[in-house]
Amino acid sequence: MAKRKRTQTLAIMENRQRQGRGRGDGPDYKPWLYVHDVASRGRSSRIASGGRVVHTLSDWETAAFRDFQWDPTVVEVKEQFPLVLEDTLRIAAEMKVRHPSDGRPREPIVMTSDFLVTRMVNGRLEHTAYAVKENGALDLSLARTRGQMVSIRRTRQKLEIERRYWLEREVRWDWLTEDHLSKVRKANIEWVLGVKPDPERPAGYWERAMGAVHEAIANGGSLTMDQLARELDVAGTLPRRDFPSAVRLLCAKRAMAFDMDRAFALSRPVSDFAVCVEAQAEAEAA
Repeated sequence: MAKRKRTQTLAIMENRQRQGRGRGDGPDYKPWLYVHDVASRGRSSRIASGGRVVHTLSDWETAAFRDFQWDPTVVEVKEQFPLVLEDTLRIAAEMKVRHPSDGRPREPIVMTSDFLVTRMVNGRLEHTAYAVKENGALDLSLARTRGQMVSIRRTRQKLEIERRYWLEREVRWDWLTEDHLSKVRKANIEWVLGVKPDPERPAGYWERAMGAVHEAIANGGSLTMDQLARELDVAGTLPRRDFPSAVRLLCAKRAMAFDMDRAFALSRPVSDFAVCVEAQAEAEAA
């Protein structure tokens, strides 16, 4: 099978514009770049979220998206967000640096921000654009060869174009590296949000299960989570096999929390988990 061409030409960019790439809100948003459009910077992912498929191009982008997904102030995440070509061309000229280009002959291409995130803060919508990079792509002190040094300097030039672009629009811009992101946290968030309780249980079963686990954890004392699960099973309150699902549901509804930067394990003590009475009451009423 022939490899998919991943160059960006004027014709390709015009076709993406016709497709509505980079436009829309909520479930109607279409990223400028899909996973199959580019050679990924690591493991790319397609994530079902918010009524559409989110396209991330590396493990670190996926980790960043999971963090945004878990943040209760975030109301929308737009990945692979396109920047206006005429503006980035002007900024590059002002900086006296080469604008990103592709194809043969080489043509200027549309630059993108990895994420444009909208948050509700104190009753106001605030926007922040993010670039997601590994430290090795940014830190000149980590360069071991002249080629690596040239690559890092070029990456920083492109990021400066991006930063100035958003500065002109009075939008905050930042970069995220592995220093800001955690693969353990990513795995925990995916574990929590991916819960799919057995639909064959009777009506109201999972609400009662969550209530029982919530109360037991609040009074769990020095027990481990596994010991608590065994106690509830022996007492006939909740089968042990359903305990993890009830825990995940509680966390997904913010009725219970734990340190997301430490891997979840049933061997952890109950004291590692905090319960929120108000959130549980809301979950039971929903």
